[in-house]
Amino acid sequence: MEAIKRGDLEVSLDKPFAADYESIRKDFNAGLYGIKELISQSHEEINKGVKFVNDTGSCIKETTKYIGELGDLIEDVSISSQEQSRGLNEINSAMNEMDVITQKNAAMVEETTAAVHNLEREATSLRQIVNHFKIDHDYPALTA
Repeated sequence: MEAIKRGDLEVSLDKPFAADYESIRKDFNAGLYGIKELISQSHEEINKGVKFVNDTGSCIKETTKYIGELGDLIEDVSISSQEQSRGLNEINSAMNEMDVITQKNAAMVEETTAAVHNLEREATSLRQIVNHFKIDHDYPALTA
């Protein structure tokens, strides 16, 4: 009726009022059905959107969890690297100490070799000096 008052619907004088009413009612019901269908489709789309948002939230939570685990692994690798670095520094120090000791040992060997050569020269010189003396074998050796 409101449509008729506004002038939106055209009422024909040669048709009975009941026919116009039936036509208006059918149009109104068709409009209601269309609106109901749009609301139903909107509801389905909203539900799909809500599910998508929930799935996205779950993915973000899972990604955050994996990022945390990755951070823990990176920290473990960093700690292990520091420990290995300390271990390598200790090995390097030990190698340096062994190098110093080896150099000292080599110097001692050179000194010992020089001392042995010097003693050998002195022994040879002493032998030559002793060879100048003549010892009479008839006399018994003096014992101390």
